[in-house]
Order: sequence, then structure tokens, then C-alpha cells
Amino acid sequence: MTGAEVESGSQDDTAHRPVPHPHDVPAGTTTRFALLIAVVAATSSTMFMLLHLLVPANSARQVDAQKSCFAEVSGLPPLAGPDEVPLRAEAAARVMRCLAPVYLDEVSWAGYGLVLLFGLAVVLYWLQPWWIIRRRRLVPISAENCPELLAYLGELSRKVGLARPPAWLLAPYNATVGGRSFGHVRRRRVQLDAGLVILYSTDRAAFRAVVLHELAHLWNRDVDKTYLTMAIWRAFVVVALIPFVGGLLIAIPLGWSVTALTGHWTGTLAVLGSLLALTALVYLTRNAILHVRETHADAIAAVHDGPDGALRGLVGRLRAPAGSWWRALLSTHPDPRQRLAAIDDPAVLARPSLWVLAGAGIAAGMLATDLGFVFDFLFVTTAAFSRGLAGLVTALVLGGLLAVTLWQAAGDPARRLRWTWLLCPAVLAAGFVLGEHLSLFHASVRWDQPGGGLGGGVAVVLTTLLLVVGGVLLAGWTLSVLRLALTPGTPRRRWAPFAVVAATGVVAAPWFAAWFVLHGLDLALWTPILGSVPGTSADIGWYRTLAWWTDFTWLPLRYLDDNPLTLPGLTLLWLVPIVITLRRRGTGTPAGEPALRLGRPLTTGLGGGIAVVVIGVALSHVAKSALPLNVRQDTTFTTGTTYFGYVQLCTYITLAVLAQAVVAGLVAARVRRHRPALVALAVSLTGTLAAIGWLGVLTFSRCTDLYGNTPTRCVPMVGLTDLTGHLHTILIKGLIVAVPGALLGAAVSTLRRRRTHPDAPASGPAGARGVPVVVIALLAAVMIAAPLPGLPGDWNIWTGHVSSSSAGPDDEGDAKPPPQTTPTSATSAGRDTDPQETTVDTCVVGTWIETANESHVKSPGGVDVRFTSAGRVQRFRADGVAVLDFGTGNVTTGTFNGKTIRSVSSGTITFRYDTGAGQILYSSPMASGTTTVTLDGVVQETRALEASVEPDHYVCQGDVMTQTGASFTIQLARTSHTG
Repeated sequence: MTGAEVESGSQDDTAHRPVPHPHDVPAGTTTRFALLIAVVAATSSTMFMLLHLLVPANSARQVDAQKSCFAEVSGLPPLAGPDEVPLRAEAAARVMRCLAPVYLDEVSWAGYGLVLLFGLAVVLYWLQPWWIIRRRRLVPISAENCPELLAYLGELSRKVGLARPPAWLLAPYNATVGGRSFGHVRRRRVQLDAGLVILYSTDRAAFRAVVLHELAHLWNRDVDKTYLTMAIWRAFVVVALIPFVGGLLIAIPLGWSVTALTGHWTGTLAVLGSLLALTALVYLTRNAILHVRETHADAIAAVHDGPDGALRGLVGRLRAPAGSWWRALLSTHPDPRQRLAAIDDPAVLARPSLWVLAGAGIAAGMLATDLGFVFDFLFVTTAAFSRGLAGLVTALVLGGLLAVTLWQAAGDPARRLRWTWLLCPAVLAAGFVLGEHLSLFHASVRWDQPGGGLGGGVAVVLTTLLLVVGGVLLAGWTLSVLRLALTPGTPRRRWAPFAVVAATGVVAAPWFAAWFVLHGLDLALWTPILGSVPGTSADIGWYRTLAWWTDFTWLPLRYLDDNPLTLPGLTLLWLVPIVITLRRRGTGTPAGEPALRLGRPLTTGLGGGIAVVVIGVALSHVAKSALPLNVRQDTTFTTGTTYFGYVQLCTYITLAVLAQAVVAGLVAARVRRHRPALVALAVSLTGTLAAIGWLGVLTFSRCTDLYGNTPTRCVPMVGLTDLTGHLHTILIKGLIVAVPGALLGAAVSTLRRRRTHPDAPASGPAGARGVPVVVIALLAAVMIAAPLPGLPGDWNIWTGHVSSSSAGPDDEGDAKPPPQTTPTSATSAGRDTDPQETTVDTCVVGTWIETANESHVKSPGGVDVRFTSAGRVQRFRADGVAVLDFGTGNVTTGTFNGKTIRSVSSGTITFRYDTGAGQILYSSPMASGTTTVTLDGVVQETRALEASVEPDHYVCQGDVMTQTGASFTIQLARTSHTG
């Protein structure tokens, strides 16, 4: 007896238990089938690429291409002057363009292989009915030879709810009492064995139970997935597995270099181990589909068979698999005890499986790794874009899988979900990390790379923990909205759960993309960075502290801020729940109004936004009397704006962010149901009003002559891109700080209810009768459209398509003037004059963190000693002031004569600097700090921090910069455009 999954069920008046609606809860087979496709695609694509390298001609071509493409760079003489820097940059670009065809040829093997694999799977699936009929010699059951039997079968088909009865076929040479459902979409067939047909006369109840089971396959619509599963597995073995293993076995006797896959025999063993694990995963996923379809079919058949039917007895007489638990995994049929549990309680079928979720995470991890590998070839000069794109695609998969799993959990109202929203994202994240390390690409390419820049296992744990926290927050929102969509009192919309699943993927996409871009880089890039020191009146303690903390930067925030999906995703947090609960006519409330209680969050959010503007105006008034005029006119930040104007903007943004945390706490404390959506709505309203209110604060500051420049007009000229940029910053930071605020508010609310009225219902404004729906529509329009003005800048940030860092000759042969400082909203805050020209390259201006620093020093004996470090911060201000910040203890390490040399420096060095022709020239160094040198842990000396004015040759493109000198090379990543 075979079976199928329950994708759903239809209401049957004759049924003893209700059958779930087809579109209420997705079936377990559906998710497992998607998992199978992902695992096969990720695994086989890497097999094809490695198989490409196994061919001697291909590996030789790639080696020759690398030698040829790098020959131009290696043949260049050492840098003799700054004029050669642009030549080096162009040579590097030519190398990448030269290598691209070879890499894309390797990727094309994966493409052709996947087309062949899935094409063969489709062919095998399409031929399967013909093969079954031919092999088993099936004959049709017609009304001429068996009219009574055919009429009874038709009655059972109608009872199950099939719109079209299948074609009934007899297996005359099969004496068993089983059956089989198969066929294509328009030509469904059911095979009845000869032994089963005999039961029609001798044991009608048993015959009925078996036929109902087979009809449940058709009603559940799992036949296509079942035979596609078998076809995909066979195609995977034939097209990917056998050629890859065969290639390895052939390569050894023929003397081909198997180490071309990894460069070392131990790496080849790692590839084989990964291959074995992934093949087992594909096989177990196939078996999981075959297992779950049996239990689903049993549950549906039992509903129509009734409690007194024969199905339970037939299943109970099946023999349980003997031996260890792993034998059950290798079997294509589930344990009869599982089938009996599904017959007794069909609700267990809708409950999420953590094992399946772990497998989904593993598949997503492999998919992300392989996509990053392929995209790096497709976008060879834009690493951030390729990684971000791979992260976006993976986030849609992960978010969808998490939402579907929670949908399954929320579809069982009798089951408590106390730990589901915690366990599901944790298991998914753990599976993702495991999948990254199981992938063939990781085994073949990254197996011997030390730590991947993350500082080993500790960094893996920390970044995974951050991923789990984000997943838990997303799961809490998803589960809350799904419960709202499936609540009986909510307007029933079949598309609502699907909308929640799609929204979960969109919400997760920008956040996961930022995490995915950075999680493989140095852990120092995850370190928050404080702002710069004021150039004037730094001795004013509170003002210096304010400048430090309000200009707080964090590199992941930069990738969120420059992602056009971030704000639309935040909008969906509250827009989706509102839309799916809109009332219809005749429900007792005005049509078009949501069923959520929106009065309190909207009122609180409105009050928070107004409070931010009022306090911002008040602080501007206080600043005029608290700070002297020379501080408010300080132009050491840029030549086009005052440093005070920038501090004022950062302070206002910080005030708006803190206000969102307070609003989140107030809403969470006073709203008990659907907190995630309502808190997000209130926070979004506060942040949006605060961003718009910045215009009012600027207007007040200019009218009161806060900047001491007697403006000709009060109303500032603020660009739309700047204003929407402030909105991005305020809402993204606000959402992050709103999480602890909401948790605190929810905790206070819980304690208050326990001490006062634990059973009292939630109070508050009812419905949305007094809430203008126009406000909701306008807020959604503003947040969704806000990324549009900044799309060109976002694209340049992700792809690195920015102006060159060095000046070049114009058509007349003269040097072009350096780029001017672009005015921002802070510019309009501080001055009415046009921005002045500066000799500082604007590409250099900003805060940078060193991701890699390598220097070479000659020992007294002439031995070259290599030193490495990372994590130092370089700040370049547009006024020509640079700061090298070592923090509290930056470590530089080297090895000499087998002994480890460590240099630990702390403090800062301040320079004056200038740029020109690709060179940074330093002068007037002022050092403050110490350096301690140890040899194998023994302190050798402690001295004052020393400064060097050796010039840097630099190449700056987007948010990546390289500095080179006679003895050093430094790679830097920008974390802020302000120094």
C-alpha cells in the first residue's frame, strides 16, 4: 500500500473528523520536496564545477590563465612614485577581466549539468506511467466486465471529493492486496492488485480502506511530487554522482592531478567526506518524502473510513522495521506506529519537524555558499554586491521555510507554542552554519584557510548567535501575524498566510544580506566605532562626549542603510497585519477598516514624533547659550559645513532613536495582543515624523541665528536624498533599540497584570473607527517610496562604481581640480555659502577600519620579518586632519627565529594630511599612547607611541581602500563617510 501527503483537506459532511482545507496548512511533503530540490541543486552544481577542474585540459587552462593574467602585475616594477598608482589600479582591473572567462567557463559546466540533471528527471517522470503499465502488464477495468466494481469505485471517488475520477487499472499477475496511484495531471490512474480485487467480495471493509488510501494520494495531489522525487534522485545518481566519483577513480590510474580540486591530498579527502555526507542528505530527504506521504494519506483515508473502518487494523498488522533506528531512515515506508499515530490524531501531521527544519538550514547553507561562489565569478569586481545578492536569495529561502514551519504550528490551535518561536530559528541557524561547512565548495576551497578571518570557533559562535537572535525576533512577528490571520474572528482570506510567508522573506532579506556579507570577514568589522573628536573646544567634556556617542557607527548598519529593501521590509511588519484584517461589509464595522486596535499605537507614535521635534527645537535653543560662538562656527569638519551642525544632526537622530525605544516600551506595556505589529507601527510613525521634523529644527536654528552666520532666509535647502537618508538611519537604528524597549514594556505589563487583575481583558480604543485610515496609507507610501531617491547612491555603494580616487589629466593636459565637498543637510544647517574647494580627495574622507595590515622589517642580520595586524581605525576629515586610533590595545604579531614578537599599541596619533596623484602626505604628527613589545610573552620594552610621516600610496574605490608603502600593505573598509 502506498501513500501521499496531506496538502490540505476539504470539509466532508459524512466525515467523523474535519479534514483541513487544502490552503490552510502546507503539507510536510511540499517543504521536503523543496528541500530536496535545493540540496540536489547545491550539491550537484559544485560537483559539476569540480568535475570541470578534474579534466586536465581545463585545470591546465585555468592555471595558464592565472599565470598569464597575473603576469602583467607581477612584471611591474616596484612603485617608484605616486604617478604609477593609477597604472596599478587599471592593471588589477584588467586581471579580473582576464580571469572572468575562465571562471565563467567553470560556472557554465554547473549550468549545463543542472539543465541535464533536471531535464532527465522530467523525462523520467513523464515516462513513469508508461513504464508502470508496461512492466506490471496492467489492464483497464471497464464497465463491460466489472460494472458493479466500477460503480463502487466511482462512489468512493466522489466521497473523497475528487472532481474527476481516475482510470482504474488491474494488475492481474500481482496477488498482493495493495494498490498504487500514479499518472500525470490530466490522466490520474490507480492500480488495483489482483489480491485486492478479491477482497471486494470477501472483505469489503478492507478493500474500501485500501482504495480510500490510494484515492487520498490523488486528493492530496502528492503523486507528481512523489514520482518527481524518485526521478530527481535517479537523475542525481546518473548525471552527477556517478560521473564525479568515476572521474576521481579514473584520474588516479591515468595520473591526473586529483589535487587540482583542493591543492592537497587532505583536501581531496575532505571533498570525498563532504560528498558522502551530502549524498546521504539527498537520499534521506528522498526517504523523508516517501515517509510523510504515507502518514498523510492514512490520516485522510481514516477520516472517510470512519472510526470503525478496517484501515487501522490493516496498518496495525504491518511489520515494524527490525534493527536500529537508522534502518527506519533507510526504509521507503514509515514505521507503522507513526502511521497509527496519524490515524488516531491527524493534527500531528501539521506540527513542524525540527529535523526537517535542520535539513532545510543545511540546504540553505550549501545554497548560500555555492551562490556566493558562482556570483563571485559573475561579478568579479564587486564582491560586496555578489555576496549581498547571494544573501538576498538565501534570505528569501530561509524566511519562507521558517514562515511555513510556523504556519504549520499555528494551524494547530490546540497546541501550545511556548518554545516553537525560539527553537525553530535556532535549529534553522545551526543547520545553516553546518550546511556552509558541509558544502563541497567549503571542503575543496576553504578547508585549509585559517579561520576565514573570523577568529576561529569563537567568532562562528558569536555570529551564529547574532543570526539566531534575528531569527527569533522574525519568528515572533511571523507567528503573531499568522495567528491573527488564522483566528476565526478575522476575515477569512485564503491568500493571507501566503502573504505572511512572502513578507517574512522580504523582511529578512536586507538584514540577512548584511550579515552574510560580513560574517566571513574579520571580527573587527563587527566592532562598533565611536565618533570623532571635535576640532574646536574639545576641552568641553560634555560636548566631546556628545560628539563621540551620537556619531556612533557600525558597519552592518551601513549595509542596511544602503539596501533599498530595508524600509519596505519594515513597512510590511505592520502593513501586512492591517491589510489581512480589513473588515468587509456586513461585519458590524465600516467596510475597509482593520480589525486591529490601532488607536493606541498611532496615538503613541504621533506623540513620540511630536516630542522629538519639540525637544530638538529646545536643544537647539539651549545650545546657543551653552556653546560659544566659535564652537558653533567650527569649520574643522568640512569646508562646507560646521562641525557643530553635524553634531546637532547626530544628536537629533540619537534623540529620535531613543524616542522610538520609549514608544515601543509604552505600546508593548499597554497592548497585549499582536504586539510585534503594533509596536512596529508606532515606531515607524515616530521615526517618520522625526525625520520630517528635522526640517522644522533646521528652520528654527537658522531663524534664531544659531550658527552665527546671519542667514538670508530661514527655510533650509535640504535635498530629498538627504532627508530620506535620515529617515533610513532613524528607522533602522530605531527598530534595533525598539526591541529591548518592547521587551521591557512587555515585562512590566506582565508583572502589573499579575499584581492587579491577571484575568482582566486588554483595554484601549476599539478598532479603527477614530483612526484616519489615510494616515496609514500615507505612512506606508512614504516608507516604501523613501529608498527611491537614493537608489543611484545605493547601487554605487554595493557595486563600487564611484569616481576614481586620484586626479588625472584632462583633455588639455592640466591636472583636474579635486572634487568638491557635496553639501548635506548639515551644510544647510551651518552656512549659506557655497561649499569651498578642498585639496582632500572626498573618496578618502571617512572612518576606515583596517581589515588586514602586513609590513616587513629587516632584522639586524638582514632577515625579513613579516608582521600582521588588523582592527586599527583611520579617520580622515575633510579639513585635512587624520587620526590613527589604536584603541585600547591593537596587537601586531611576527615571528623571528622561531620566536613570537608581539607589539601592543594603545592611544591615537593625529596628523595633518593632504592628497594628490594617488598619494597621502602626512605632517605635524602628535602621538598620545604607549607601545609594549614582548618576545614569547616576555616584555622587552614599553615606550611612548611613535608616529611616522611616511607617505601612503592609495587606491580608493567605494568603501574599500588599499594603502601601500615601501614596506607595508594595508586593506581598509569604510564604516562611515564622516571622519
